[in-house]
Amino acid sequence: MSSERETSSGVDLYQIGETPSELRSALMALRQDFDSHNHDGSSSRTFQTVIAETLSARAISIHKTSFTDNTAGMWAGLVGATMKLFLGDGTNSLKWDGTTITIVGSITASSGTIGGFTIGATTLSAVSGGNTTILSSGATAFSAGPTGSPSITITQAGVLTATGGTITGGTIQTASSGTRFVMTAATQHYETINANGDTVATMNWSSTTAAVLKLTPTHDARRALEIIIPASFAGAGAEADAKCITIDNASDSICIDMTDAGSTAISIVGHTTRGIFITHAGTGEGVYVSAAGSTAAAGFFGGGAYPALELEQNGTSTNSFGIRLTQSTAAVKDGIFIDCNADSNVVRGMYIDRDANVDAQAVSALRLDASNLGTGTAVGIDFAVYKSGIFRVDTDNTDPTGGGGAATGRIPILVAGTARYLAYY
Repeated sequence: MSSERETSSGVDLYQIGETPSELRSALMALRQDFDSHNHDGSSSRTFQTVIAETLSARAISIHKTSFTDNTAGMWAGLVGATMKLFLGDGTNSLKWDGTTITIVGSITASSGTIGGFTIGATTLSAVSGGNTTILSSGATAFSAGPTGSPSITITQAGVLTATGGTITGGTIQTASSGTRFVMTAATQHYETINANGDTVATMNWSSTTAAVLKLTPTHDARRALEIIIPASFAGAGAEADAKCITIDNASDSICIDMTDAGSTAISIVGHTTRGIFITHAGTGEGVYVSAAGSTAAAGFFGGGAYPALELEQNGTSTNSFGIRLTQSTAAVKDGIFIDCNADSNVVRGMYIDRDANVDAQAVSALRLDASNLGTGTAVGIDFAVYKSGIFRVDTDNTDPTGGGGAATGRIPILVAGTARYLAYY
């Protein structure tokens, strides 16, 4: 073993030559000797001695004095009977307190697994029960669902695609300004806003006064609502069951209420069978039109190649009239006014075709009942203006006098069920 005057490499520190090369060799030997020892401020020991001492020590440390020391370095040892480890400093570290490993700071890894997720160069993925979840820095930032067919994806551009789901929150909107959809949970309110800031559609569920659905077109010739039924469906005759609008309304409510219908309340064009078909089984009118305050007729029917108005009456009760017109005592105009201005001689202001097959009873094409509860007279028919004739009947050249030849012909009439005749000249 070397003496205390010698280094571990055998250089006698008291016998150093004076030449530059000898001085250099002595300094190098001194340096090597210093590097091979552990210096703790109280003694200098070789590393072999330190290793032997460590085998029986309670801790190993580099620049740290305990498990709670935040000085940059390493400490591993026993705290009581618990083994603990501290690598790092107070900012970035790995700690094991005997139960839990805590990592503070960033972790860089291009492979491996963590918590059931597989680490890739740009992805973090997990597969379980036939489902795959992927976090990625690629175009699709997130995907989850059945392997190969994810049920939800989110792109880096923020596009969300999902096969279903529930969204909760106070207010949800697709954009903070411009064209957007806005949904407010507290008021159960939904609205559509265009690029100009106009609210073109709203839906309200909680309001007791606002419409459930309100559509507000902002351009001319733009329909507020358009419903198109395809011309054909799968299966013969399937389109017959399709309906554009079905309204199932409470018995004491109004199905359609038009309080401000503009120039035309309803315009129906292009129907092939019926414009409006009403099946009515209520106690009121099938169609009720009130024109109070209007400057035009309550109803207008313009005819084409077919009748402007056609009524089919098959009722059997005492009130089953084809047309019933009731005027109050305050009426000052005619119950029925026919203004016929046709130039054709075959056009009639009124034409009644009454056919029947009845035995032993009279069949009437027209019946007039006129009464006057006042002091005036009651007239069944009042011919105020005529030009050529009041009546036109088929020719009956039968001599009304029984052979006397005093009149040209006769007009048959029925008086109290008995045939009588009016002579004409």
